[in-house]
Amino acid sequence: MGRKSVGSRSRFAGEKLRDLGWALCGVGALLRRLGGYHWKWIWRYVGPGIVGLTAWAYGVKWWRCLLTAVLMAGVSTLGFEGAWAKDWRVVLLILQGVAAGAALWPLAKPSWRWGATAGICGLAWPGLLALSNNPPHIPHGLVEETWGFIWYGCAAWLIVETKRK
Repeated sequence: MGRKSVGSRSRFAGEKLRDLGWALCGVGALLRRLGGYHWKWIWRYVGPGIVGLTAWAYGVKWWRCLLTAVLMAGVSTLGFEGAWAKDWRVVLLILQGVAAGAALWPLAKPSWRWGATAGICGLAWPGLLALSNNPPHIPHGLVEETWGFIWYGCAAWLIVETKRK
């Protein structure tokens, strides 16, 4: 796995990083806000790349990191309409949220966390859009930031908890 620990030095990068992976929550919120404003490519492609690189730094196999980044980029390019949260098309938003959670699955081996990430994302995405489209209207920028925080937070949870074992 690397060098033996000497003094306060760690054996591999994942131990050195410890809980730095949780910084992905703030990164996700910032990138989602920037991407929702003008620069969509930042949210769609740079963000998933950052998640992949963070997972790789934690010692997740490279192909799992790459697969996660590609899946996240794919889900980030799916179209949606916030007004869908008002009618039957909310099912499409739920499925999109579940797909967002499923895009993170390569980061961890099959466990109950897979269902948890799909459930969290599947409920959070349409729920946030419903809050922004129904009184009292929550600003769309806050919805974007919150969604980025939740989605990247799920990624951080999978990365950090997988490496703790």
